[in-house]
Amino acid sequence: MALLNHTPFDNIHSQLDSSINPYVSMVESNDLERTLAIFHGEKLKGAKGNWREQFSAPPKKHILEIGCHLGATLCDYAELIPDYGFIGVDVTFKRVVTAAQRARQRGLDNVLIAMFNAKFIEQIFENNELDDVLVFFPDPWEKRRQRKHRLFSQGFIEDLYKVTKSGGGIWFKTDHKNYSNEVAKAFFDSSFRLTASNSLVHKYQLETTFQRKFRLQGKPYYEYKWSKI
Repeated sequence: MALLNHTPFDNIHSQLDSSINPYVSMVESNDLERTLAIFHGEKLKGAKGNWREQFSAPPKKHILEIGCHLGATLCDYAELIPDYGFIGVDVTFKRVVTAAQRARQRGLDNVLIAMFNAKFIEQIFENNELDDVLVFFPDPWEKRRQRKHRLFSQGFIEDLYKVTKSGGGIWFKTDHKNYSNEVAKAFFDSSFRLTASNSLVHKYQLETTFQRKFRLQGKPYYEYKWSKI
């Protein structure tokens, strides 16, 4: 179930039948051996400004991946840069549970998983709390009637600017040319600058699941790196 029409603090699990969606019970389990550290609903209250304390060891930088999908790329980066803290967010129970399971299986203590609609990012992160934000292949919502669901807007970019530290940045990738042009124009109209941040993340060009799919199909993709000066 996607969170398109829910605020971050809605406990939507209480509205779902776990016999239909087994991932709901996996998020809510009280069994310590099965419980996954997934921030969602009321568990997100109080997280703003306190993400550093949620990691087992204080990270040098905080990296957020919006749309972490099943956590493959997030975990790859976390393994490459163990002194950075990585937060993955997505909007379905299946994705966040699978991402959290992957991080646990790989023994990655520098990964946290959250479930909320990223358009509410300013309610979840304090000003200057994030060093970098990764947004790889978000849903372009191609049909005209769906475009209201697109993540990137001038307002969202302004919120990104607030929660990102000076010297930090945004890394955006998409296979959708029109969406790429739309997002690029919005960034050019913002206070971000077209350059990579000083984060180590930007030194590693890891291939995401969707990126690999497009490469094998011979399809292009488009990417931009923006920084907060």
